[in-house]
Amino acid sequence: METTAKVKTFFDHYVEGFDSIYQQRSWIDRWFRQVMKKRFERSLAELSDDSIKTVLDIGCGTGRYTLALAKMGKKVIALDVSPNMVEYARELLKKHHLEQQVTFLVGDYLEVSLEGDGAVLTGFFDYIENPLAFLKKLKKEVRRKICMTFPRRWHWLSWQRQIRYKLRDCPLFFYTQKQIERLLQEAQMPQYRIE
Repeated sequence: METTAKVKTFFDHYVEGFDSIYQQRSWIDRWFRQVMKKRFERSLAELSDDSIKTVLDIGCGTGRYTLALAKMGKKVIALDVSPNMVEYARELLKKHHLEQQVTFLVGDYLEVSLEGDGAVLTGFFDYIENPLAFLKKLKKEVRRKICMTFPRRWHWLSWQRQIRYKLRDCPLFFYTQKQIERLLQEAQMPQYRIE
């Protein structure tokens, strides 16, 4: 619970800074954060299937995935622990006249009951100390496809990110491919692909 509270506090104060990353306005974002753009495009491609009508956007942040999914005609349930993030996302969807396609929720995913054909959790497990309970819950609640990301433990940018987040008192967790495989097997995910 302490981890969730710290993450909530961090993101309640980082809304506009976080959203600017997705807009890739600075050369730093365009150069060093290309992976965010790639995972965004890849996740949307995976969830574009017509059989996926409802998508859970867990850790929706400022609503960039929510907006793109709503533009694709999906119904979206957007959840985040940060009320400020959810409010920003809500305003973003209103600007695009798509708020009627989205149900916004503030809270901890483990404490709500949701159902969907698909789910997207990008940048979510970065802040989760024990992901197994989340994976087991997702397996029960998502019928077709789950797109999720895990930050790599051994990456040349990981060290500087660890320092930045430590200075802001926000927990951050990294994973090896073996850890991810073990978690997915323990959660009894029937099929998965790691990229």
